[in-house]
Amino acid sequence: MAFILKPNYGQDIMINRWNWYPTVELMVREGLLTKERAEVCRFNGCGSYITGEEADCVSVRLDSLLKRMRPGEHLLMDGTVTDVRKEHNLPSDESPELDWDNVFSASFEWLSNFRDFCRTCNGFKIV
Repeated sequence: MAFILKPNYGQDIMINRWNWYPTVELMVREGLLTKERAEVCRFNGCGSYITGEEADCVSVRLDSLLKRMRPGEHLLMDGTVTDVRKEHNLPSDESPELDWDNVFSASFEWLSNFRDFCRTCNGFKIV
């Protein structure tokens, strides 16, 4: 599943759910989104959005996080950072439950791009 972030100003960007879900969790942990709004942000076409002011706050928080990360590292769902690449495996007959922490991780590169996007977008819709 992919998400298109449609800015109020500038070019759209597309992101996969592997990177998007931990990004949404980061916004919740930082107090930028409520859990209820975050739930809507995890689905396309639900009318979710981030205001210009919220996007500015996201870029500031990402600046702080990225100073503690290195290229090639990943942010996990629980907020920890690792240099171990996560497998994007979905549930199977052998392992029917999805281990969120071992599937979803946001790359340093994605977070850098998203920070730059948030600096200039003046808010965006998630479509």
